[in-house]
Amino acid sequence: MSQNYTRDQCRSKASEECSTSFQQQDAGHESASEEEQTMSLHQHDTALDSSSEDFLIESSSEDEVKTGDAPTESDDTRRNDSEESDSLSDSEEGDSLSDSDSSVESASCYDHSWSFRYDKSIYEEGPAVQSLPNSKMTILQWLAMNFALFVAHPAMSKAAFTHNLHVQKITHGDTANMLPSSYYEARKLINPYVVKKIVFDVCINECVIFRNSATSQYADLFNCPVCGEKRYANSSCDSKQSRQVSRRRFIYIPVGPRLARLYGEVNLAQLVMSHPGSEYEGNEMWDIHHSSFGKELYSKDGYFAGDKMGISFALELDGVNPFHNIGVMYSMTPIMLTILNFPRHIRNSFGNIQLVVIIPGKEKSESSNLSPYVKVLADELMFLTRCKAYNAYAKAPLDVKLKLLLYVLDYPGLSKLFHQHGSGSLVGCHWCHVRGEHNKHLSKVVYLSNRSYLEKEDSMRLDATRFSSKKAETSGKPKQRVTDEESSYRKAYENAKNKAQAQLVSSATGCKKAYSISKLPGHDRVNESLPDCCHTVKVVVQIIMNVVTGNYVNIYKIVAAEKSMGRLQNLLRPEDSRDTGLTELQPKTKKQKLMKVCNSEPTLSFMLTKTELAGADKRAESKRVPTDFGLKPARFISKPGSFKSHDWKQIATQGILKYCLKTHYHKDVEKHCS
Repeated sequence: MSQNYTRDQCRSKASEECSTSFQQQDAGHESASEEEQTMSLHQHDTALDSSSEDFLIESSSEDEVKTGDAPTESDDTRRNDSEESDSLSDSEEGDSLSDSDSSVESASCYDHSWSFRYDKSIYEEGPAVQSLPNSKMTILQWLAMNFALFVAHPAMSKAAFTHNLHVQKITHGDTANMLPSSYYEARKLINPYVVKKIVFDVCINECVIFRNSATSQYADLFNCPVCGEKRYANSSCDSKQSRQVSRRRFIYIPVGPRLARLYGEVNLAQLVMSHPGSEYEGNEMWDIHHSSFGKELYSKDGYFAGDKMGISFALELDGVNPFHNIGVMYSMTPIMLTILNFPRHIRNSFGNIQLVVIIPGKEKSESSNLSPYVKVLADELMFLTRCKAYNAYAKAPLDVKLKLLLYVLDYPGLSKLFHQHGSGSLVGCHWCHVRGEHNKHLSKVVYLSNRSYLEKEDSMRLDATRFSSKKAETSGKPKQRVTDEESSYRKAYENAKNKAQAQLVSSATGCKKAYSISKLPGHDRVNESLPDCCHTVKVVVQIIMNVVTGNYVNIYKIVAAEKSMGRLQNLLRPEDSRDTGLTELQPKTKKQKLMKVCNSEPTLSFMLTKTELAGADKRAESKRVPTDFGLKPARFISKPGSFKSHDWKQIATQGILKYCLKTHYHKDVEKHCS
């Protein structure tokens, strides 16, 4: 059996027993042969834990549990391992995985702590070394290719996968019956090489996850401690019942075993260290490691203290429909991690992005509360940052250092993850203290202080006629947000005496309660989260297109808003002396409104006439673009159709929209807008 060490005992044991073997190693390790590196790796395995054949660093000390290092589960709450395998039954074959299949584990059956293990011996026997009949490929490589094909095509059934295996057995001349004959046989073969997933029970209202951690003990509960909803669909709460059906669950794929493999394999460890760190001296920035922010992190005084083996992640999160290709409406939210240490062409490869969390949707909508799910990830990362590992490339032990460096989400995702107000609020910006104004005519919040970002002598800054304030802009840029300052806002929100007081705090600051990621070492939300440039460009260009073409916009609201700002006369065509036809009674229904707006001749100067719109469409249709450009020539000015965010970005940044529309504007308007 493997021994369990506390953090201090593990560090002491590893350093004492490995110092003799590695203290004389110098920079010449790069020229070491693969055979020597493998032998050194085996020596360290023995030194780290003489009774275990894999990397295993586990902690169950009382001190670390108190600091939230690892969620613990009670032995009394362990459920039958076959519960998950029952849920994986195949209706097409009428079969199910046996209890020996351990690719999915129930959370309450999981180890008493997060694990950080890598068993190298499994790659020295079995399918990993057995050759495919009449081929130089191993059986494991062949299986990986088949499962990659299966995952890439959601419409492919397990029966089709099995049929494909039969065909390949005949093709390869498998007379010795070495290859699997069905989906389940193939899956059993790859189980030892697959990271074990954990299935957690979740409150139906997403209040809590039924697990034990440093801050909560929910594993034994049958009802949610927040809303009181039942945990199981079964009417009975008898704990001796053989099978309990959870009302809501989610899958978590641990990070630890995958990181242990990165450290334990020579080639992978070398790849992790391949980034320039703080040594880049070029004048061009092609990667985050070329930025002052990235170089500072890996400097001697930075977070990683000059250690290039410190791993920085980018966290991605978004709602998707994995079955859109087969016409099924379903929404789910995956959470993924990208290892920024890898070169760009490797890190962004789909196979190298680590899937960590799969949050099921609610019918056709996404999950509304991300906090319980993200806390599981934060707990494991907190545990891993207190571990010690072995660098197979440098042949030396090291302290594991991890950091969530970038958060790549859309604006709603950022608001959910960091408990911030959204883009439609008065304090919707996540990076500065700019405050918007609610426009009653447009029924939305608008930000009219954007001239403060221009240079002091800019002509638009000094303009005192065309802007709503009717005066020059003399104010400076809004005050930038600071993560430490936000912590006091969140404490004030949590300590509010009632909901009304909490609402006042959030309305003034844009912050709500604290979020679990903030407890990770070195976290800085303001500098590490990025504005959603992709969707911002899409929305801005889409609104411009709709207003210019008059499609699906309420011209009456625009006119009322411009009137209130005293700017309507500047927007009328020169031939119009007043806002004729725009002050009449508005249509009552949405359908009547859209029909009236789309069918009426535009009156505002920036809107295209029917003749001008036809000409713009003709120019758009005649445009020629490269094969991989994304956007295809079409009459997209009047009918953009199913444009994606990338398409909107292309027409705006590549001069296409300007080419299609510029010559159709009235000369006075061009002069006015230039």
